[in-house]
Amino acid sequence: FRIIAVLCVCLSGCATTAADDYWRLNRAVSERFTYISDIEHHGVQHYHERGHTGRGPFKGDCEEFSDAIRYQLALRGVASRSWVVKAKQGYHALTCSEDGWCFDANTVPFRREQAPYLFITEME
Repeated sequence: FRIIAVLCVCLSGCATTAADDYWRLNRAVSERFTYISDIEHHGVQHYHERGHTGRGPFKGDCEEFSDAIRYQLALRGVASRSWVVKAKQGYHALTCSEDGWCFDANTVPFRREQAPYLFITEME
């Protein structure tokens, strides 16, 4: 994990950075998320259940988590895109904000240029 510094301004309170806000958002959605494979959940190898918001408890795999992050970013006025990426263990889905931060379940948000993935295609 990375330690993210917070710049505190004496009289006006504590100013946070985008990284701090994104860290809190990713953690909140991760805490509501329970990973379950498509085989276990739907009985098929691949199924993308749409409409997850991350507002309450939900379960699924990387696509469902990605949808919830996109929804939460949109509520904050941040445009984002979901991507299919190639990871060591196979294909994966994640979301990246317009300002270059990427979100994945149970991780600290990271800069896209530091992603350990090969970006394949944008998800629909």
